[in-house]
Amino acid sequence: MKKLSAVLTSLLGLSLWSNLPPLRSYAQDAIRDPQCDPVSLLDTGSGYGRCNYGEGRSYIGDFSDFLPNGRGILTLTDGTRYEGEFREGLPDGRGRLIRPDDSRYEGIFAEGAIRQGTAFYTNGDRYEGSFSGVPRTENVTDLIDTGRTTAQGEPILETEQVERVFFSSQPDGDGRYVFANGNRFEGEFFAGQPFGRGTFRHSTGTTCTGFFYTNNFDANNATCTYGDGRRYVGELRQGRPHGTGTMRFPDGRQVVGAFRNGQPVSFSGYN
Repeated sequence: MKKLSAVLTSLLGLSLWSNLPPLRSYAQDAIRDPQCDPVSLLDTGSGYGRCNYGEGRSYIGDFSDFLPNGRGILTLTDGTRYEGEFREGLPDGRGRLIRPDDSRYEGIFAEGAIRQGTAFYTNGDRYEGSFSGVPRTENVTDLIDTGRTTAQGEPILETEQVERVFFSSQPDGDGRYVFANGNRFEGEFFAGQPFGRGTFRHSTGTTCTGFFYTNNFDANNATCTYGDGRRYVGELRQGRPHGTGTMRFPDGRQVVGAFRNGQPVSFSGYN
C-alpha cells in the first residue's frame, strides 16, 4: 500500500527582517499509515479528503498523486496553519500562513515560500511587497517504488535519503514596511532589509529620501524635510542627521558641518 507524504515544517524565530521559514515535504514513516477519510485515499492517492498524520499534523483538502494538490488546509504540530493552494505537497499559489504567535503571511506562494504579499507581525508592524526565495539544500527521507509487488499485487516501497532544495522567503525588491508607531519605509529591499533608493517617513512628519543601506535607515546622501520647515541634506544614521551635512532653516539660515545624533557638533559655516 502506498503511503501519503506527510508535510512537516522547520520553524525558526522571526525577527524584524528575517526569513519566512519554508514548509517542507517529507515522506511518512513507511511502517505507519496516516489515518484518512475516506480510507481509499491511501490506495488511490487522489480526491478530496482529510488525513491525520499524528503528532498534531493534519491536512484536509484536495489530493493528487498522494500529495496535497489543489486547495486545502494544513495544520502542523506547533499549531501553524496554512490555508490555500498546494502543488506537489507544498504551498503554491494564493494562500495564508498563520503562526502560533498570530503573525501571518498572506499572498502568493511558490515552492513553499511566500513571494508576493503581506507579512503581519505580532508587534503591529507589517511588510507589503516582494519576497525572494532563498534556496537551501537538505537531505530528507523519501519513499521510492521498487517496481516489485507483494503476493497481493501491492507495490513494495522502500525509504531512501534524497537531496532536495527548499526555499525560505525574505523581503526583496520593491516594498513597504509600516511600523506600529506610524513610521514607514517605502523603497527597495535586498536580502531582507532596506537597501537602495527609498523614502523613510516618520510619524512626526519628517520625510527622508535617499539611498539606504541598513535596516537602521543609515544613508550617505539623503534629503530630509521636517514639519517645522527645516531641510537637511547629508549623512544619516538611524534616520537622523549624523555625519557631514547641511541644515537649512525656514528663515534662510543654514548650518554646514558635522552632526551627531541629530545635532550639529562642529560647523564649517553658519549663516
